Amino acid sequence: MMCEIMNELFAALNQVVLERIDNRSFHLIGTMPDWFGQFFSEISTAQSRFSLEKTFPFLENFLIDAEHFWQESDRGVLKSGFWSEPNPQGQDYQLEALAVCLSDKKILLIELAESAYQEKYALLQTGRDNQLSYDSLVKEIQKKEILLHCIFHDLVGQITAVSNCLELLGLESLSVRGRDYISVGRRQINQQAELVQEILQAFSAEMELLQNAITDPTQAPDLLICTQNVVDMFLPSFLARKKHLQMHPEIERIGNWKVIGERSRLERILLNLVENALRHTPEGSTVQINLHQEEEFILCTVDDQGLGVPPESVKYLFQRFFQVKGRAGKAGLGLYFCRITVKRWGGAIGYEPLAEGGARFWFRLRKFELHQSEPTMKNPPYPL
Repeated sequence: MMCEIMNELFAALNQVVLERIDNRSFHLIGTMPDWFGQFFSEISTAQSRFSLEKTFPFLENFLIDAEHFWQESDRGVLKSGFWSEPNPQGQDYQLEALAVCLSDKKILLIELAESAYQEKYALLQTGRDNQLSYDSLVKEIQKKEILLHCIFHDLVGQITAVSNCLELLGLESLSVRGRDYISVGRRQINQQAELVQEILQAFSAEMELLQNAITDPTQAPDLLICTQNVVDMFLPSFLARKKHLQMHPEIERIGNWKVIGERSRLERILLNLVENALRHTPEGSTVQINLHQEEEFILCTVDDQGLGVPPESVKYLFQRFFQVKGRAGKAGLGLYFCRITVKRWGGAIGYEPLAEGGARFWFRLRKFELHQSEPTMKNPPYPL
């Protein structure tokens, strides 16, 4: 009874069980699956002897290896690998043969392996596709790195020239206000030089530097102080263009405003957002920065009174090299830098139109709790 069940089981699994009789022939053990009968319709009884090589030419070499395996092994399995064989109606079947030793019997199983073959083929195809995508990505990164190194070379020369001019102006007889403007210009030049370096890091393996979290509470950046520094730095530029820049008057000046991040990069994020607002807000209007305490995060918003971003452009805002058509801008890397930096710190960044007109750019950073020794870098519950 058990033998009959096993025979039926093998047939149900689309496996045919054969025993090697001599170097030329096999005979069938158990029930013949329907698919196997399409190739060997001449088999009349279980004891009928037949050869496989003529019908399955692929097995000719495999059976040589199988003979060595049967003679030298008493355990384990020798697999032929997948091969394709057309049946008499021309339909391709994916097959696999397995040689096994059972006591003194030489057993060969042939399996109709359609599912296994398809899974393996899909896996291989996925691997090939991923390799092609990887190769393409590597080439693209290499091109971008060459481009960015060229940009770096050109920008450094111009930044150095402006810096030298400011040094020469500092030697002139200037008013107190004039020397203040020289000081602001020097700070902006230093910020710009650091920004160029950070852009290069954003496209290189040095990106891992952005993952280093501040663990010393004395080094964690204070978002309120960073915001005030950026306002002080940009105020002359706004006044020169007859525009206004201010922090929201209701921001609490006490409390914990420390966030996970790094001070110079945090100020650079604010610089990017405020500079964008300066370019796109009309004369006589106001750009306002606001900070909000949330449970685990601090939210920073930069609001302007410009035209806002066209709806069709919103989804591309934080991508590399993107610029809104018809708008004055730089290389299209500022918002991209903001996104990758904020994301590395476990925060989120985004844009939304204001109901009264204008644009709001915002970012959330996780608070640095003064009692913690290591900041938690888990993802925030806000989409990018």
